[in-house]
Amino acid sequence: MRELFRHLKKIQGKQATGKLSIQVDESTSEPWQIYFHLGRIVWVTGGKHRIRRWIRTLKQHGPNLLSSQWLLKTSQRAIASEQEMCENWEVQILNEAFEQGEINLDCAKAIVQKHVQEIFFSLLDRQQIAVQWTSMKDLPQQFVWLYIDRVVEEASDFHAQWKEVISGQLEKLPIGLSPNSVPFIKKDWQLQTKLSPSTYQNLVKKLNGQNTFWDLAVQFQQPVIPVIRSLLPFICEDAVGIKEVPDLSLPRPKRQPKTPNKGKIVCIDDSPFVGKQIATLLEPLGYQVISILDPLKSIQTLLQQKPQLIFLDLVMPSTNGYELCSFLRKTSEFKKTPIVMLTGRDGAIDRLRAKMVGSNQFLSKPVESTAILQTVEKFLGQESQSLAMSKEERSRSFSKLAQV
Repeated sequence: MRELFRHLKKIQGKQATGKLSIQVDESTSEPWQIYFHLGRIVWVTGGKHRIRRWIRTLKQHGPNLLSSQWLLKTSQRAIASEQEMCENWEVQILNEAFEQGEINLDCAKAIVQKHVQEIFFSLLDRQQIAVQWTSMKDLPQQFVWLYIDRVVEEASDFHAQWKEVISGQLEKLPIGLSPNSVPFIKKDWQLQTKLSPSTYQNLVKKLNGQNTFWDLAVQFQQPVIPVIRSLLPFICEDAVGIKEVPDLSLPRPKRQPKTPNKGKIVCIDDSPFVGKQIATLLEPLGYQVISILDPLKSIQTLLQQKPQLIFLDLVMPSTNGYELCSFLRKTSEFKKTPIVMLTGRDGAIDRLRAKMVGSNQFLSKPVESTAILQTVEKFLGQESQSLAMSKEERSRSFSKLAQV
């Protein structure tokens, strides 16, 4: 823990923004990720029970997100995570649910804080860790920023309570006992003789060999420490056994029939989130969206793909949208291709300059889903069922498709 705390203090001192990847001493364990904004913790994820932890936290603080509609979205994002396309799928779900009013700010904060509590507790006993820092400019969420000192203090207090509960009976307890362990009934008759019939029946339902101590705490609506304390006597007497279980698996969404291709759209933006947002929004409507992160490689890709519409970021590390737009307008291939500028600088001078270099339209960041769809309809002349909806239905549909 001292090694981890040293890295955390260094990040806090530099007020760094990025991701700390942690690989613990077990070679088969899944890595952990801690995300920071200006030296404060904004999200944590990873470990072997990632989906189980997510579902459990939603039961406690966001039951609306356990509907079939939201579970399908969770499945899609988790599958994309396996393909390294959408690492922070939990936060993408949180952001979308918050924008649509499915959860309020307090619920979003509680979900973040619960993840932080569980993961930091799991990291406290690790003997060896390997860390890797990655700087980032796009944050997974901005609901709550947690100070490192307070997070570590709370995790340490919780860990001390855990040690106090089990300290007197260590020799009788299974090695590796933790809140992630799963208690199960080992000697049924022994429990029946010591419990009332109603308590016994309730315990049989809960101790089904699938629920961790964390899960049981949610089901009993109690903190995890009292739950473990109440079961420890039975564990020590070997009436209740302990085992490990794998993570939960989410249902795979059925493959949808292919939508007819309505045209190619290129998004040139050094932020991968912008391209993903546009792709998530337009691909279900039949458009092929190609995201280009490196503007220096954009010309070759544009010549190969020959898109019907180009979204172009104004400010990028190696060049700017004005120069690239001006260059494209001087080529025969893209002289008449619609080019839409994307930027957070929404001034009259910026708009005038964009128009002078040949931009057809100017959209302010963060780009709204409605504006993207209206722009596509305007320049490609392709009406979709979504665009034919009433204003109220359209807004609701767009917000479901949009990805922050």
